[in-house]
Amino acid sequence: MTPPNLAGVQELAVGILRTAIGSPSSAAPGDTVELWVDDIRLAGVVDAAGFAGQMSLSVLASDFADVRVNVSRRDPNFRQLAEQPTFLTDNSVSVSSAFHLEKLLPRGFGWSIPVSVNYASASSDPLFVSRSDIEGETIDGLRTPKSAATSVTFAVTRATPLADSRLAPILNNLSLQGTYTSGMARSEYEHGRATNFTVGVDYNLSRAIMPELSKWAPAELHLTSVFTRGSDHRFTYLKPASAVDDIPRRIGGETSTWRNGTSLQLRPTKALSGRLDFNSIRDLRSYGDDTPLGVITGGDRVRILGADAGLEREREMQAGLNYTPSTTSWIRPRLDFGSSYNMLRDPNTLSFLRIEDSAGTVTLPRRMGSSQTASAGVTLDLPRAAALYLDSASLLHRLFRALQPVDVNFNRSIISVFDQTPSAAPLAYQLAFGGVGRFREIDGTPATSAGLINQLSANHTIVLPFGASLANRYQIISARNWTRRLDDSHAITDGTQVVFPDVALRWSMKPDRLRRLIASIGGTARAVQTRQMNARQPDRIRDLASGLESDEAAFEPAFTVDRAETLLRSFPANFSIVFAGARALSANVGYTYSQRKETRPGLSGKNHNADVSFEIAKPWATPPSWKLRSDVRTRLSYQDTHGNNFVLNPLTSSRESRLTDNGRRAFSFSADTDVAENLSSSFVFSRVESFDKNLNRRFTQTVLSAVLHLQFFAGDLK
Repeated sequence: MTPPNLAGVQELAVGILRTAIGSPSSAAPGDTVELWVDDIRLAGVVDAAGFAGQMSLSVLASDFADVRVNVSRRDPNFRQLAEQPTFLTDNSVSVSSAFHLEKLLPRGFGWSIPVSVNYASASSDPLFVSRSDIEGETIDGLRTPKSAATSVTFAVTRATPLADSRLAPILNNLSLQGTYTSGMARSEYEHGRATNFTVGVDYNLSRAIMPELSKWAPAELHLTSVFTRGSDHRFTYLKPASAVDDIPRRIGGETSTWRNGTSLQLRPTKALSGRLDFNSIRDLRSYGDDTPLGVITGGDRVRILGADAGLEREREMQAGLNYTPSTTSWIRPRLDFGSSYNMLRDPNTLSFLRIEDSAGTVTLPRRMGSSQTASAGVTLDLPRAAALYLDSASLLHRLFRALQPVDVNFNRSIISVFDQTPSAAPLAYQLAFGGVGRFREIDGTPATSAGLINQLSANHTIVLPFGASLANRYQIISARNWTRRLDDSHAITDGTQVVFPDVALRWSMKPDRLRRLIASIGGTARAVQTRQMNARQPDRIRDLASGLESDEAAFEPAFTVDRAETLLRSFPANFSIVFAGARALSANVGYTYSQRKETRPGLSGKNHNADVSFEIAKPWATPPSWKLRSDVRTRLSYQDTHGNNFVLNPLTSSRESRLTDNGRRAFSFSADTDVAENLSSSFVFSRVESFDKNLNRRFTQTVLSAVLHLQFFAGDLK
């Protein structure tokens, strides 16, 4: 959208055609022609002045209404100094208003009715057609960019609670909300309009609002019902202006849904609580009776109180139960149960499924998933038990005081997914009741995938003298996964992970006798071993638990041919010391060694990794004449990392072949300080060496850098 500009001329071509009456049109031999081009002038220089304006209006009518209006316009020639004009006429209008309609009603009405109305529009009128020098006003029917949006929201809630009325528990917690929005957008090649209307009822009851409710009444009850209807229609064109041969392409969409939700929480006792959340979306659109989709969706629709309630498109359900009985002060058991369910049906699908019944009913496919999580645990507070039942002077009391609480937890999870299934899920599946068998099959349809995971863990810490502690952990995880094959059987994969031993020794203290020399000293050392075992049953072995109901039967032993095992051992250690003084020297030393052994069909390998690090840090005071705002902070560090990887090779004398053997050594020194409030400087020297012994390669890099960092602050932008 740029006008003619002499500065944009890149090439000039000049031609002369000489014709004479009674003479040949072509030049005769010996003729000469001269052409002089002195200058080029662009006539009709644009010197039109540009104008822009803005007007704002604000009306505050006491506590009843608040109206704000803003209008602005900028013509195509307006611009700032040293700027090029946009050649666009921009117009914008915005209106925002808020009203309290209850102010027009009697004071005893008791309801609050806030209403807000907002409108915004923006349009552009181009002086030239996009990417040309043709003036827009010379083209009839030129589509110019424009957008507009309108929104109206309202709510009705009880402002003054009712006291002496049977309807008080209902009306005091009931509210009505609604929203209407409409918008349009237009460009040179597209024109669209969309509307959306939403109205909903919300009921929220909680014991905090009404403490007079009994303990068996819901601690929280939240009900929502929302109706939504919207439309979206767009027209696309091939030309930027109206033309007889430019037939627009219409794209339309409609939505009509009814969403209902429930949230219920029960807390009859302090130890027992339960919660249920339910959400459902029903599709109210009419698909007609002249298409297969319309006939099939019509068969899945239901009627409620004689009215068409559409078909259920989505459903979500979560449930949870928590029980923490109070037995004794040193034994704290807990029990948790949770479930989750989701279902989705797409009315716009291109495939349908037939139900295996006598009528041969065809229905929309469903995608469903459900999960069950059960957890049981107990915490044994042995120090508290010793304080209650043992003599404080006894040896057993002192030993129990050194034992931190022991925590034991067992977790069991079952999950399954059904894809493209014609049957509806029974209530037991939605609430995740039952064992693995209920999750693996619904009405003869096997699950697309299912899984069972059991996990047992125990944690314990022993307090040792001189500020030391010893923590140990045990964990075992067993998992089984079922995956549906093409013949509707299940492929089974088993996995087990055991973390033991996992021992960590921690030590931290401030030596009193050496407090003038050492401020603090500490260190950690850990040894952990993780063993992972995976096995896949061959195709010829079917699931032994397919006809069994008990969960234990799902883990009957079976012959497997595909096994893999991984053993990982890690030994990290760290030691740190901080010397006393205002500008104390601190040092830190770390070492980590790990080894990994892996065995699987066709591959057996191992690798080792070692990492050594050392770091010293100390701030140094500077002479007052330097006028620095802080000390000079220095740090010296060294790191050495080395790792190798081997695989089993029976053809060699060592019975193994080296795949990788590489490492890295890094030495660095850094110093930084604050020169001023907004100025800091730093100096870094580092030398990094990378080597690969397997390929006999070595690369060394030296870096020397000095940096000044200056910060600017110009104040808050207003």
